[in-house]
Amino acid sequence: MTIFFSLVLLLMCLVLEIQRYQMRQDSESYRKEIADDNHMPPEKNAYIKNIEVKYIAAKAELANDDNNLNEQKDVSGERRMIRVLLTDEQDGDYDHEKILVRSETGLEVTGNISETYLPGITVDIGSMFLGAGTVWVKAKDDGGRVQVVSMKKSQGTPSYEGALEIRRVDGETSIINHIDMETYLKYVLHSEMPANYPAEALCAQAVCSRTYAVKQLEEGRLEAYGADVDDTVSFQVYNNIDRQERSDEAVDKTCGVIMTCDDITIMAYFFSTSCGTTSTDEVWGMEPAKYLKSISVSDNTIEAFSSGGPYMEKSNLSEEEFRKYILEGKEDDLEKDEAWYRWEILLPYDVLQERVNTRWPELGMIRELEVEKRSDGGAVERLSVTGEGGNIVLENEYDIREFLTGGEIPIKRNDGSLSSGMKILPSAYFILEPVIEGNIVSEYWIRGGGYGHGVGMSQNGAKELAKKNLTWQEILNLFYGNITLKQI
Repeated sequence: MTIFFSLVLLLMCLVLEIQRYQMRQDSESYRKEIADDNHMPPEKNAYIKNIEVKYIAAKAELANDDNNLNEQKDVSGERRMIRVLLTDEQDGDYDHEKILVRSETGLEVTGNISETYLPGITVDIGSMFLGAGTVWVKAKDDGGRVQVVSMKKSQGTPSYEGALEIRRVDGETSIINHIDMETYLKYVLHSEMPANYPAEALCAQAVCSRTYAVKQLEEGRLEAYGADVDDTVSFQVYNNIDRQERSDEAVDKTCGVIMTCDDITIMAYFFSTSCGTTSTDEVWGMEPAKYLKSISVSDNTIEAFSSGGPYMEKSNLSEEEFRKYILEGKEDDLEKDEAWYRWEILLPYDVLQERVNTRWPELGMIRELEVEKRSDGGAVERLSVTGEGGNIVLENEYDIREFLTGGEIPIKRNDGSLSSGMKILPSAYFILEPVIEGNIVSEYWIRGGGYGHGVGMSQNGAKELAKKNLTWQEILNLFYGNITLKQI
């Protein structure tokens, strides 16, 4: 009997090995067929990093692509979808050298070869799947997530709802997360505003983030990559930290609501902290948009807004008046206790001179820095740099902030804490004062207020307004003008 069972077992092993051999041969033949195929038509042309590339689709992809995209774009017939281009925190690049995925509910991988994998199995999306140029990966269960084991974010190893589209184009491999808009926002909101902020502030931020995302869908800035946004600060930070219950509730409460002006989706600018006032997009040399306005983020503004009176405040302060405001602040400013409400830095003359030598060597030695123009809210719009050999004028708040940044030189904040390593100055709401030693300028004392560009909604201002019992609708109507809250 023992010999009989041994023979049976040996026969079963032999049959299994023959099957495995045939599968390997079939797989090799299939890959060779794909590699030898000369009938892979261009899907579309695009420009990536200033190099013209062509997206290539294999026969297998063409046969399934329409069904895949239709399934991902609108599963319910109502949900609006968004395509998020993923980056790795370690290098911030769109190109992924290695892609390892797994799911606790199992994986479905569709490409040249369609495979399913058991829960917890790590899969290398390598040449077997990328020969055709596109692979789709999703969890077997609708509520499951796909972990990208080869990526790192602040939360550690990120996991994604929806489906992952993995593209291989001209030697570069990108990952695009196809996900419905409302779920996307739940992975954005906590990264853009702390979940412990008041509920009405979170709701206001949810509408801003949704409006911004819809605007990106309309503008198509990343269409060359087959995406709408990426997951960085270049658009909105996505899934860097996991979603939170209070943030989710804010997204649900405002579900589908965006801001429009004259039936056009607005560019819903927002920033961290105001110096006490906001500005319009004039700070970037643009004609102010109809829906942007300069206001004082203060108790006086709340009182005027609540009574239905005029509350727009165009400061139009003289340089001396603005200097006094930066140095003294105002008691009724809502953000006066925020760390970034006021800040200061001593910037050595030699640091600025080195930047001038690099960018504009014809200027020679710096003789004077002068603020020539401010926005209605007080942001520096024009900064004149005069040297022995001439003069240049910086006319964009970002350029101005970048030129004057301290880098590793510490910035002292309102609460006495220090911050360093900043690539740009905290804001363009500042005053300049040369420090003179022996008739020679040794440093520039830069004292300012606020954090961010100062256009649109101040997030910490929204927090304080919510504490004053303003609703999310009132908060938005205070920061933005001529808007309509529209359900999409």
